[in-house]
Amino acid sequence: MRHAVLSVIASLCALAAAASATASQPPSAPPSTPTPDPEATIDGDEAATNACDILPNGVVVEISSRRLHLCQDGLSDVSYPVNLGQGGSGKTKQGDQKTPLGRYALGAPRKSFSGFTWFVPVGYPTRQQRAAGYTGGSIGIHGPPDWLPETVVNLAFSTPWTDGCIMVRTKREIEEIRAWLLAHKTSTIEIVEAMEAVVPPNP
Repeated sequence: MRHAVLSVIASLCALAAAASATASQPPSAPPSTPTPDPEATIDGDEAATNACDILPNGVVVEISSRRLHLCQDGLSDVSYPVNLGQGGSGKTKQGDQKTPLGRYALGAPRKSFSGFTWFVPVGYPTRQQRAAGYTGGSIGIHGPPDWLPETVVNLAFSTPWTDGCIMVRTKREIEEIRAWLLAHKTSTIEIVEAMEAVVPPNP
């Protein structure tokens, strides 16, 4: 993933340099700390409630909106923006850099071995997927790279650059997700392309 992140940063730097060269006025100095994003965390919003219809108790990720929802009793406790696989969605093989679709078991949160604060394993591929020829693994929910400043993460966050994992924007957010998962003993995640494509299960 480090190579992908560096590529994104290089592209952003090139765009910034071009904009600076053509601007009629010099850009103002960036703030010393990132400006809080009012959309970073949404509590109990309508979109999140709809997302929780498909998995009343668990984690729901919608690819099209790039949001992760923490659901309890059919309602959203909180939702976060996420960065997803640079290869798109629908993972089927090792190295395709796609985020898998479907329902999976969630493992216990653990310290990231690769510098992403915490890592919550996603049980891709399932036994059935493996029997069907799906390959790959090491998919999970994690925080941003420890080695990147938060301002850089914010700048590059709208461009997908994970290898298929689900990454939240800040260390605080992955800490909150970890605490929520442990408190609610949550063990299931549903990853869908779009809510419109999903029919909620019958009661």
